[in-house]
Amino acid sequence: MRRVISLIDMDCFYAQVEQRDQPSLWGKPVIVVQHSRQGVEGGILAVSYEARPFGVKRGMTVSDAKQKCPQITICHVPIGEYADKADIQKYRDASAEVFRVLNNFDSSIIIEKASVDEAFLDLSAYTSQKLDEMRENGTLEEFVETALSQLPSTHLANGQDFAENDHLREQFLSEFIQNSSYSDENLLLLIAACTVETIRNEFVTRPNSTARPVLGTIK
Repeated sequence: MRRVISLIDMDCFYAQVEQRDQPSLWGKPVIVVQHSRQGVEGGILAVSYEARPFGVKRGMTVSDAKQKCPQITICHVPIGEYADKADIQKYRDASAEVFRVLNNFDSSIIIEKASVDEAFLDLSAYTSQKLDEMRENGTLEEFVETALSQLPSTHLANGQDFAENDHLREQFLSEFIQNSSYSDENLLLLIAACTVETIRNEFVTRPNSTARPVLGTIK
């Protein structure tokens, strides 16, 4: 059986949790700061996508972030029962929601938790089964013909970055899809790409978060 592995990485997870809990923060620059210890301000733990164009990065000081983006919203990790401990329960709860979506998608997909906001998905059995089913019921050709429309944000990892050029993104992806008919490995990757796109949509509609999946044949 050919292996098909995906890494699911939730986008700026801690910042998304804060935006989800405070809807007024959606679309605004947000940072999440580690709890302070002995009066020393904690470092920046997460940076929302809206804050990144201003040059705000993880690890920089809060004062530097405010200098780069004066309108930024600062969210602090809650303090736990003891003053020197953080309370990260709400992030754990949000993580549990994410993994609930992953675990409920299909029992043939093996989920391996890598961190609070990352997971490896072994899609080998799932994609192999789907490929066999489409060949048996005669829907494989239709799937290949419509695959591009199911992948509105997928990029082909060919050593070049086409993030700013959607035309080139579609061109290279379309060529890959057209050539997939001649390669079972490519067909399995194509099925996996459409699958993780569906999972991404599940995150948007349920935990109200977004993810960035990566696909390959090795972990």
